[in-house]
Amino acid sequence: MNHWLLARAFVKYLPNQFTFVDVASGTGLVSQELFDFCIANNKVGHIIGVEPDHFAIETAIEDTPDSPICTTDFIEGYGQNLVELLKGKIPKEGVDGVSILDALHEVEGKDQKEAVLIPMAGTLKPLGIEIFNSAFTTKANTFSWGKWRFDVLRAAGLKASTKEIENLTPEDYRNLIEKVQGLTVVHEQLVTIPLPKDALITISEYPRFIQGMFDGVDGEDQFSLEEKSRLLKGSLERRNVQRMDRVWYEIIAQKAD
Repeated sequence: MNHWLLARAFVKYLPNQFTFVDVASGTGLVSQELFDFCIANNKVGHIIGVEPDHFAIETAIEDTPDSPICTTDFIEGYGQNLVELLKGKIPKEGVDGVSILDALHEVEGKDQKEAVLIPMAGTLKPLGIEIFNSAFTTKANTFSWGKWRFDVLRAAGLKASTKEIENLTPEDYRNLIEKVQGLTVVHEQLVTIPLPKDALITISEYPRFIQGMFDGVDGEDQFSLEEKSRLLKGSLERRNVQRMDRVWYEIIAQKAD
């Protein structure tokens, strides 16, 4: 999903010489995609990843290539501190692009989400673009995901409480981008992707996904992360699940000239 969305934005909206900032850059996958696009399209770019996790930063530095036409840099820190983190590292007029992919849903609360988005928009130069996506919206989970969660909780002897994980609607995210950031949405899409069984097993080992499946469940703290992962994978095997659909919501938004 990131590859397709970045390719669309790269070709249509990024100039032949650009500066780009990826917030919540993780282990550098977005930077690596942009590097490949630079080489393939002969564009000159400087890509900066901002990520709070030290281990992820070290991995990104090790795994992300560098070349004379496409340089990469990684900064340890939070998106809320973006202005300070980027001081002296970007052009005075701003950057050509900024992204936060598969990450904003992990920032809890509307105020904290705004605290990340506002400085992101502030780093953009006129006509600069922002790229956003999430598979954690009210449109993301089809009926089969609910059945999976119900089966896991039943097998564990647990029951969901009234406190559930916060999933915003696509309209909520669009409002954050247009009203809070003052950007204009130039591309918006819901994309359904079938996840095969091996992908479902893989995400059953991802701590943030495991946490999300058990959020709002009374007594979940009696199970370790590893035990919860086994419960998720056991349900897939028990019910012979071969695939599930996942819906991504994606946006490209642009700053006014």
